[in-house]
Amino acid sequence: MRQDAGAEPGPLTRRISGPCRPTRPPRIILQPRLGRPPHAAPEFCEDRIPTKAPYTPPPLILLATDREPYAATTQRALDRQGYTVFRAHTDRLASEAARSAHPDLIILDEALPGADLYALCRALRDDHEVGPSAPLLVVTTRQPTAQDHRAALRAGVWEFLVEPLPDEELIARLQSYFVARVETKRDSQPLVDVVTGLASLRGLTLRARELTLQAFNHYAPLCCVAFAPEPGSTPEAAVLIAEALRAGGRRSDAIGALEHPRGEFLVVAPGTDGTGAVKLAERVAGLVQATATATGRVTPTLRAGYDSVANVRYAPLEPRDLFGHATTALHQGGMSWIRRYGES
Repeated sequence: MRQDAGAEPGPLTRRISGPCRPTRPPRIILQPRLGRPPHAAPEFCEDRIPTKAPYTPPPLILLATDREPYAATTQRALDRQGYTVFRAHTDRLASEAARSAHPDLIILDEALPGADLYALCRALRDDHEVGPSAPLLVVTTRQPTAQDHRAALRAGVWEFLVEPLPDEELIARLQSYFVARVETKRDSQPLVDVVTGLASLRGLTLRARELTLQAFNHYAPLCCVAFAPEPGSTPEAAVLIAEALRAGGRRSDAIGALEHPRGEFLVVAPGTDGTGAVKLAERVAGLVQATATATGRVTPTLRAGYDSVANVRYAPLEPRDLFGHATTALHQGGMSWIRRYGES
């Protein structure tokens, strides 16, 4: 709907940028203002900052805030990059816009009126119209505490954006998410294992990368636990484990099945250290037993292996390395049904 000139903007406005320019954008020119001391640092001339649209179609961003100065400044920076921006002024409108517009990235203001921020983030993460792979970024004007990071990670927040944040840094951070999203969309490999209904190895790898990034941004631990029935178990045992994981797995975790050999499963859990990995394994064992009891089947004997990183920020790793460590521990001998990678 076209808005009359001079009318107040509605609670949800959309800004759509034009097509990508085929010519090379102009250079950013640094010029000192007239009358400034000759030794003063040069400043950006805003009207000379180039417009870029590196993606086709341009990424769609939901910006949820009622702070008009911040919203206007941020939208100008995003418009210059050729991004499409939706704005919502309340938590209800943010939720509706996220479900209907399917944005590539969501920016939520910590001061959004009437919002239980982390409840909103959990609702968006658990909503099938949005999902856990849509990056949720939270804008704050204070330095997040360790408790803030833990709560944000549990709610599915990918990163805090601490204001004031230079436009160049904001754009650089957003572009890193968009590059990953483009690569995911171009991937032709199936992301779901058709036999178990869980993530395929490719889907698990992509989701694990997202969780690794979240753990990195929140200075958090990360673990991977591998599960399998005891050797010699019937194929029904693997089916039962898959059912238990599919029905009782946490939305915050990445859960997948290995194609070869069949019957092995991986769970990647952010915010979970070694002690938490053992508790996770025990919880899954309880789910398997409950599923078997509820369906009148024999409870299979479960074994598990795991590896964990105490703080991903200081010990970065590739998801496939974590997968390999967990499955290696799974196949280690020993008296205990759950083994940690590297244990003698």
